[in-house]
Amino acid sequence: MTYPLFIPFTPVNWKLIILSGLSASLGFAATDIPVGDSMLTAGLADFTQSSSVSATVEIVSAETHPDYFSDTEDLSEAALLTVPEGAADPWNTQWGASLSLAVSEGDVGLVRFFIKAVEEADETGQVYASAIIQESVSPWSKSLTQQVTGGAAWREIILPFTFDASYAAGGTTFFIWLGSAGAQKLLIGGVEVIHYGTAYTEEELPKTGLTYAGREPDAAWRAEALARIEQVRKGDIQVTVVDAAGDPVEGVSVSVDMTRQQFKWGMAISGYELMHGAERDVYRDNLLMLFNTITIENGLKWPPFEGNWGSRFDFETVTLPALQWLKSQGFFVHGHVLVWPGLKNLPNSVETAWESNRSAVPQMVTDHIAEVLGATEGLVDEWDVLNEPWDNHDIMDVFGDGLMVDWFNQTRELFPRGDLLMNEYGILSGGTEDSEHKQDFESNIAYLLEGGAPLTMIGMQGHFGDTVTAPETLLKILNRFDRFGLPIRVTEFDVDATDREFQADYFRDFLITLYSWPSVTGIIQWAYADAAAWKAEAALFDENWNLRPHGEEYVNWVLGEWWSNESGVTDADGRVTLRGHKGTYRLSLVSGDEQHSVTVNLAGPSIEVTVPLAGASVEGTYLGGGWVQSDGLGLLKQGPAPWMYSPDMGWLYVASGGTNDGVWFWSEAEGWRWTTHRQEGWIYRADSGELEAKSMAAPLAPVQTGPFKDAIHLWSDWYLSPWFGAFMTTETAWVYHERVGWIYVIPDVSEGLWIYSQTKGWMWTASFHFNAVYVESSGLWEPLW
Repeated sequence: MTYPLFIPFTPVNWKLIILSGLSASLGFAATDIPVGDSMLTAGLADFTQSSSVSATVEIVSAETHPDYFSDTEDLSEAALLTVPEGAADPWNTQWGASLSLAVSEGDVGLVRFFIKAVEEADETGQVYASAIIQESVSPWSKSLTQQVTGGAAWREIILPFTFDASYAAGGTTFFIWLGSAGAQKLLIGGVEVIHYGTAYTEEELPKTGLTYAGREPDAAWRAEALARIEQVRKGDIQVTVVDAAGDPVEGVSVSVDMTRQQFKWGMAISGYELMHGAERDVYRDNLLMLFNTITIENGLKWPPFEGNWGSRFDFETVTLPALQWLKSQGFFVHGHVLVWPGLKNLPNSVETAWESNRSAVPQMVTDHIAEVLGATEGLVDEWDVLNEPWDNHDIMDVFGDGLMVDWFNQTRELFPRGDLLMNEYGILSGGTEDSEHKQDFESNIAYLLEGGAPLTMIGMQGHFGDTVTAPETLLKILNRFDRFGLPIRVTEFDVDATDREFQADYFRDFLITLYSWPSVTGIIQWAYADAAAWKAEAALFDENWNLRPHGEEYVNWVLGEWWSNESGVTDADGRVTLRGHKGTYRLSLVSGDEQHSVTVNLAGPSIEVTVPLAGASVEGTYLGGGWVQSDGLGLLKQGPAPWMYSPDMGWLYVASGGTNDGVWFWSEAEGWRWTTHRQEGWIYRADSGELEAKSMAAPLAPVQTGPFKDAIHLWSDWYLSPWFGAFMTTETAWVYHERVGWIYVIPDVSEGLWIYSQTKGWMWTASFHFNAVYVESSGLWEPLW
């Protein structure tokens, strides 16, 4: 057979591939501002520093450094400022020049400059600066103090201000303060300070506001994303109601009420606040209401796990009880993090060994992985194995990149079930589709996969401040990383801004953008409650547990628009189709005095459920393909009502169990027996009047790796996949599928499947293609079965 040189994409992806191939300029037109009197006579080369921590200053031009100016036509020269660590306060690094004109109190001025990040200061992908107009001598009175940020694209800053007093020529100074953000490298160009006197008020002059491309209410990208959500995040629950003879029943009221979403809506929390905080009850109640996924923000990092951070992070009294509580409440738990391989994020013991016995460090990492996985066994569902190698690579620098592959292999051996991620910041943030940071992340993913590492999910961070990434650019970034064929988890997300309207709008648009993209499986936020959040302004709740505007957007969309409760009535064929967002539902039937309910899991584009109205009410979860995991009888396969097949007991005649939610069931070998989902492992025998212990095998946990990931083990060699259906495996590549018979299956590197059948030849599909196969002979997409 001939393999294609590319992985087939959906039409939506093709559109984005075409767009991303265009080399359109990211440039902008500088704002027109009124003519005034320039207060700066010095060129950039004549600006000076007044710093306790000095920056390195280099004047660069479009001729000498064209890459710095490729996204603007408004600048040809800028100052490249490299700020070292150690500037603890903003004024520790100052760069600027005195102003040449005398001014009077109340005069209006304006500062304009352009800023661009070369090496970002933190996980937002931003650099930070403050624009200052101040008196040139003590007491350093200030007429303007405004922090600004810059991203990977040039940003114009315009700040009107009013002089607070009268000053002689040279009596005031314009400064850019660069301290307090940590080490960073940035460009500043096009600096102007203009004096207008009383010709204008501040309000009459332009001013930099917080916004982003695509914010407008009628933006085309948003309409496309919402339409895509309808396609990829929703499915059909096709219900057929039959009577005891198996005939369809018309006029039955059918409702489905969502109990849990499939998408992972998550939050990072403090283990201490969860277990010992003064507001523990409200802390817990809101988690239970708003999220299905939780990560411990700090407690599982190596230094606190080892005890370096004090009693608030103690594993035995804080983190372990927190994990146990989370699992008891049914949360999906994301583990953060096994290896953060920079010395600044390693525990004291490793720092000591680094100086005295460096060769011992690799074994210390191996021992730590084993210890954490052993201590959290059964309490964590997936792990960030490797965190932020972009600037945390001290261990790899000494011992080689191959250790990254070893860490993943060791984790998979000790943690056989659950996704394994590499987590990196600055991928969704930063404002641009491409950067050296993103290229490094892409290279690391490729290195791990080529080395055979069991990297099963990509972890992307999205920490944002005043500088955000436009939704259409986010889509291009996601499309870029889809080439690896791996699901994507947004592992860290927040918007740290004080402009609440801007914050709420971007928060909403980020959720819509990411939820619309098929390969994204979840979003974990990183700022819950004001008092305990790492960035208080980013938290969903304020200090009084009131939802901020962006928190209200979360509730409106996640628990409103994207939470489904639907109802309908069966037709003459006993059928009704209800459509909702993917997740778990309580399906209920009402027909006169007859009532019936079952749990169904809508995991793919559709699920077909045949429910016998007459006879037993079997409590349990409908698995698909006629299979039910009954709370009282174990695994069952629906047959002609009221017959059901049990892999443990054979064919059973199942009848109503009376008023106690129980079921009577008959088998030829054992006769009549009775049980209920509340009977805790016992069956009542009608012939002897005695109780006997049940011995029904429950399905195993979902498969975690390989081509049939997430399939449920039914019995023997039979499995049930939410997207692939029921199938039987063999010791070869041949698989017997319940609906289409024998097929030959070959997994590819993208977690997709090449499938051969005698009727259609070779086909390709994957779980994220939602019930579609690419047929090689025709080059067309067709329904899966």
